[in-house]
Amino acid sequence: MPSPASKSRAETSETPLDPYDPAPAKKTFSRLGFGMSAIWVIWLALTVVLRYAIKRFFPGWNENPWFYLSAAELPLYLCAVPCGMLIMRKAERAKLERHKLPPRLFFVYFTICQFFLTAGNMLGLAVNAIIERLFGAAQDNPIAALVDSTSLLPRLVFLVILAPLMEEFIFRRQLIDRMKPYGEKLAVALSALMFGLFHGNFSQAFYAFAIGLVFGYLYIRSGKLRYTVILHMIINFSGGIVAPYLQEKAGLLTASMNYEELAEELSENITAMIPVAIYGLIMFSLAIAGLVLFLTRRKKMVFLPTERQIPAGLRFRTAVLNPGMLLFILISAAMFVMHIFS
Repeated sequence: MPSPASKSRAETSETPLDPYDPAPAKKTFSRLGFGMSAIWVIWLALTVVLRYAIKRFFPGWNENPWFYLSAAELPLYLCAVPCGMLIMRKAERAKLERHKLPPRLFFVYFTICQFFLTAGNMLGLAVNAIIERLFGAAQDNPIAALVDSTSLLPRLVFLVILAPLMEEFIFRRQLIDRMKPYGEKLAVALSALMFGLFHGNFSQAFYAFAIGLVFGYLYIRSGKLRYTVILHMIINFSGGIVAPYLQEKAGLLTASMNYEELAEELSENITAMIPVAIYGLIMFSLAIAGLVLFLTRRKKMVFLPTERQIPAGLRFRTAVLNPGMLLFILISAAMFVMHIFS
């Protein structure tokens, strides 16, 4: 006759564990995907309508960089994002613990960002070169085009101030807060992927995804959006203000110059290229330092378990294979294709 203890063990072993139910998590991620899809569609539709109206009724306004940028960005900030937030707001937001980031550690994240930014940018250049060879369609960088078509002050306002504030609010505060209950690593990775896809072109997608990983991890560990906003502003200021200014002083055309013209310009303006070379050396040195710091600190970068964490084998099908996220990916893919052949 079995003892009570052995009987208890037998009953425990025969009692099946409750299977994980992915439905609530899938519903949340789908809602987030639909919200971001709404932002995409409303922003694009309003931008097209607004620019057509300006071109049709106020043709001179297209030459004004303030109106040009306002027509592109204000529909996003004032209409598309609020509409998307209405869809996403029913998804529960987690409260992140707040921790102060020492200046030394902030510099560490900054240099790591430089490495990820440089690596992502190089990958984007390689992919664009392949696309150009396959389709014969030259791939322009939207930032370079923006620099060529707008003056300093509008770029400073829209690119360095408004864009980081809005993008960090959406992709870190709104998305990560709602994804975190289902796993910190998943929240950081998926929000970074959506950040890259939302740029809609290969020139920016890879480095946006790469720095989005750093931004996401920094946000989830500090709980404070200010740190990622400041990092984002520094990166945009460096790439959208400082680098173009030095290139302009050296006589380089950032958007339209081909390799032959660049080589000719370099041979004729060696002295003027010195500030550009110094800037490039500094950025490259920061990237190398970022690589070293990332390799030496990566074991200290931990992701904490969460109560509703999705099991490893179910994460992709739960977080990505749902109607909302698939719609967002489809719209983003369409934007990539449009940019290739535009």
